[in-house]
Amino acid sequence: MHLGEPDASGRARPIETEGSDYEIPCELVVPAIGQSVSYAELDSSLDKKEGVHLSTMEHVYIGGDAYLGPMTVAACIKDGRETAAEVMKSF
Repeated sequence: MHLGEPDASGRARPIETEGSDYEIPCELVVPAIGQSVSYAELDSSLDKKEGVHLSTMEHVYIGGDAYLGPMTVAACIKDGRETAAEVMKSF
């Protein structure tokens, strides 16, 4: 999408950008929609640990709403940075 000319209210109107569609190949998509999470759908042995983002499965980290529960975008951004720091320490 891109912003077109202003409409009668003076607000720029969103317009579809031709040829801008793309796909990202992946095995799993986890939406961040501000709701609680059930890990059982991914793996019955997966669960979060208290105080760290590393889950009960090796090399699997949990962050954002999946770790904090429903929160604000700002809280999840902060948590994302903390999760990334934990991941980097593991290398």
